[in-house]
Amino acid sequence: RRRLVCEVAERARRVGRPPLTAADGETVSALPYATVDGFLAVRAWRRPAHAEVTRITVGAEGTTVRAALPVPVTDAVVVAVSRQGESGDFTLPASPDGAGLVFTLPHARPAAAPHTRWDLCLRVPSHDVPVSLGRIGGDVIDRNKTDILPASHCDDDTAEARVFFTGAHNLAFEVRTP
Repeated sequence: RRRLVCEVAERARRVGRPPLTAADGETVSALPYATVDGFLAVRAWRRPAHAEVTRITVGAEGTTVRAALPVPVTDAVVVAVSRQGESGDFTLPASPDGAGLVFTLPHARPAAAPHTRWDLCLRVPSHDVPVSLGRIGGDVIDRNKTDILPASHCDDDTAEARVFFTGAHNLAFEVRTP
């Protein structure tokens, strides 16, 4: 094994580009970058099923998410998986939207639960595995540091709700006391 010194890792061609679909149908993306100690590294994703988040709009009542899929689907359901146990899991309907889908995560519903963090994915009957929901396209190495969205006050004003990207670039949701 030999480490390569890296002065510049060019990612300009990936700016604004969606992830790629491999010959086997999986979604892939790879980004070169220079580590803090000056060596070349590659951040890579390979997902059996993936929906690329294209737009997030934070409103007073909820957060609306749009995502692109490699093939259109009409029967997708958003699954919010609680990090504190499955008793806090819930589902939301998703509607077709051009080449993808759209859904709104209402802030009031999860705020009523004792759980505070959920990882979001899609359940699509035509897929054997959950479809990841996130942003792996483009030229950003760590979205959890750059794609930061504002929190919105929940109905009773005692909590804030916000969506965020995890270290693996998956979409998640949290409700917290400010």
